[in-house]
Parts: sequence; C-alpha cells; structure tokens
Amino acid sequence: VLGNQDYVEKALYGLNKDGSAGFLKQLDQLFSPDGYYSEGQYYQRYALMPFVLFADAVERNEPERELFAYRDGVLLKAIYSTIHLSYAGLFFPINDAIKDKGIDTVELCHGVAIAWGLTGDASLLSIAQAQNHIVLTDRGRALAAAMEEVEAQAFPFDSRMFRDGAQGDEGALSVLRSGPEPGHQAVVFKATAQGMGHGHFDKLAWIFYDNGNEVVKDYGAARFLNVVDKFGGHYLPENKTWAKQTIAHNTLVVDGQSHFQGELREAEKHHPEILAFEVGEEIEVTAAGMANAYEDVEFSRAMFLMKQDVFARAAVLDVVKATGSEEHQFDLPLYFSGQITDVS
Repeated sequence: VLGNQDYVEKALYGLNKDGSAGFLKQLDQLFSPDGYYSEGQYYQRYALMPFVLFADAVERNEPERELFAYRDGVLLKAIYSTIHLSYAGLFFPINDAIKDKGIDTVELCHGVAIAWGLTGDASLLSIAQAQNHIVLTDRGRALAAAMEEVEAQAFPFDSRMFRDGAQGDEGALSVLRSGPEPGHQAVVFKATAQGMGHGHFDKLAWIFYDNGNEVVKDYGAARFLNVVDKFGGHYLPENKTWAKQTIAHNTLVVDGQSHFQGELREAEKHHPEILAFEVGEEIEVTAAGMANAYEDVEFSRAMFLMKQDVFARAAVLDVVKATGSEEHQFDLPLYFSGQITDVS
C-alpha cells in the first residue's frame, strides 16, 4: 500500500532485516512441519487469518518470493490441518477452546478461499459448502464461481498424526477415524507439547466421537459462547481452579496433583515421546509415553481403534501403564455427558 520496500523487508525478516524476527521467523517457530499450530486448532484458526492474508498479499505483489511454498508449503498445510482437526464441523476442543467454534469461522473461510485459488482442490469446495459463507474478496468471488461450475469432492477426513514443535519432534496430536463418512467414530489422542499459556495440564488425554457427537468429553474445554454460567465464552476463573488442571481431563492423575504441579514454565520444558502410530484396515493404534509430568512416575498410553467385523461399530481399547519407585495414588477419570456449571 505504501510502496515502501524497506517496510516489506522488515515485515518479512524483522527490524534488522536479518531473519531473526519477522513473518518468516514466525512461520519457522509457530507451525510444525505438518502445519500444526502450537496452541491447538482453536487458536490455529485465530492465527490463520493474519498469516494467510499477509502471505496472499505478498503472493499478489511479489509472487517470486513463493511464500506459500516456504517450508514445504507449511501455510497450505496449516489451512488443511485446521480442517482435518474437526468433527461434524466443530474443532476438537483442546486447550482453552470455545466448544462451539468450527470450520465456518471467518478465518478459515479466508483460508479455504485462498487455498482454492492456489490449488484448485475440489475437496475444498465441499468444505466451502459446509461453511455456507463466502468472504467478500476476489478470492471469495473465484471460490463462489467455482462452486457453481466445478463438482465438489468429499474432503478426505482420515486417520493421521499431526506432529508438534517447530521441528516436529515435540509430541503430536493423533486422530484415529473409522472412516470418512458422517457419523464415523473418531479418537483424538493429545500427546502434544504444552501449547504455551493456552495449554492444559493434560498429557496423553483423549476424546471420543460417535454418530456426530462428542461421547467421551474433554471437560477442560469449559468455554461456551453466550452461556452465562461459563462467563459468556470469556476466559473463566474456572480455568485455573478446574478446567486447566489434569483432573478435568481423561488422563492419569497421580497423588491428586496436576501434571508438572500445574507450573507452566516447567511444563514448557517437556513433551511426550511418540511410541507408535499405525493405521490398518482392521486396527489403528497411537501410543505415547510421558516421563516428566511427575517426579517419581512415568506413564504411557496406547489407544486402539478396533474395526473388525465382530464389532457392530468400531470399538476403542485404552491401555495405560504407570511405573514408580514408591507407593502412589492413581486416578484415571473418564468423563461423559454434562458440564460443571456451579459449585459451592
């Protein structure tokens, strides 16, 4: 807009223009090689708009920079992974998520329009149909025209692992799906890094979906838009006392204490180790281990999605192993429908 090339270089490479800061540095640090954003998909959709609009502006004016090809196309991967990390149109509610946010958010509407313009991927048209909203940009106009002229394809929802960390070596969020069809069973296994201040103390927690519903719930995602008892969707006082703590999640609690004693700085130093991720026709498995959440206890968890004909619908097998040198109290919560709204 200003025609000032010096500002462009500073925006991309930092005030010193040496790459130690700026847009490209953020792309290096905040997204994993799979396009996973460190704070989880709720904040990924929030961060998506400035990233993709900025990159699209550069693409229009200086396409030779090829920002959408940077880091093996990490920005396009971020758009696709935001879609993949959803079920029945809603994002998986991990960390400080608002539970009724989904793929129809305006940030992802921009992302889908831009991704369509860059790729022409017909599976994005089915997502645009589900969004039922077109952004008022030339990218949006092109997408609207394509929806009239091109046959949409189903988006390829499948089982996959999204590595965490800038180098992809700080755990992962794994999704096991029984199939791509609506109403399929899905297991979400959270073996990610802490996720900065929005992260919860919920290493190796899981959520289960079936028939379009969240069946085994994540209680830690306690925010709801326009619900008075939940502070209208704002950050809850409950976050520190309940929602962010380990006991509010489907994972192992030792001696009644949260992972890392509820200390963010300590939690930021550690992440789970991915032990397995395999997808087969009859069995899918994801597994990880956590060594530093407690001083004397290490634990691991393996989640199996069993799709054999003996089951009317896919079944989940959950195996947890914990070891320590002393005597400890183990609690393994498993939450179902309902929400805590008031306590004395």
